[in-house]
Amino acid sequence: MTERTKAIIAVDYCGITANTDPIREYFNGFILEDCAWSSYTPGAGTKGDAAVWSFQAVKTMSSGDGGIITTNDEELNNKLRPMINFGIPFSTYERAASKLKNSKSNLGPGYTWDFNITSIGYKGYMSDITAAICLAQLEKLDDFLDQRRHVQKSYNDELGKLITIPEWSETAPYYPARVQEKDRDALMIFLASKNIHTTIHYKPLHLHPIFEQDRDYPVTDSEWKKFISLPCHAAMKDEDIDYVVHWVKEFFKLKR
Repeated sequence: MTERTKAIIAVDYCGITANTDPIREYFNGFILEDCAWSSYTPGAGTKGDAAVWSFQAVKTMSSGDGGIITTNDEELNNKLRPMINFGIPFSTYERAASKLKNSKSNLGPGYTWDFNITSIGYKGYMSDITAAICLAQLEKLDDFLDQRRHVQKSYNDELGKLITIPEWSETAPYYPARVQEKDRDALMIFLASKNIHTTIHYKPLHLHPIFEQDRDYPVTDSEWKKFISLPCHAAMKDEDIDYVVHWVKEFFKLKR
């Protein structure tokens, strides 16, 4: 933090909200809350000046892709809306639905074709099809979360003596756990041979060539090599859960 710091991005991760309250004690600038992994987490989206929510395929709630911005700041809202539509202050629907005042092309009722670009903008709006999927998914979100928690609790109960269960294991939209570094890659290869897909959330940024830095991250470099994410999604049935549990147990039996 320096006097040049203009904004902070606070990430709500694995269903746990970022602890932004202490930051507010000494920082009066803009705080953007990233809620991509925390839909329906109590308090998510309420700590910053604005919040962003992702609906990409593997997030807590998915519409295939896209997302939303939420804010209680009316001035910020009015600034953002044109930015997501190339800087055009009114959508095509708004120009078609009513006459817009001060439009030179407003020759009568109906579509007003003319507009002025009032700011630099981008193609950042959600399509109607994606929005329709999102609204349908929102109605099912409680059920989806209940099923994910069932998967997570089953893993916790059955595998708790073999893997290290993180504190967020029943709040995250996926299931990240820890194993010993020497076992991680071997376990992933073994499970892949049984048609069980696993992944890692995430490779540290400083290990990507474009973000390479001349400094050490000893904790990160040690801990990320232990992470493994087991399958966890709302479409999993009990037999799927049992299948994953069985082969994880078999891996550790073979190690003995």
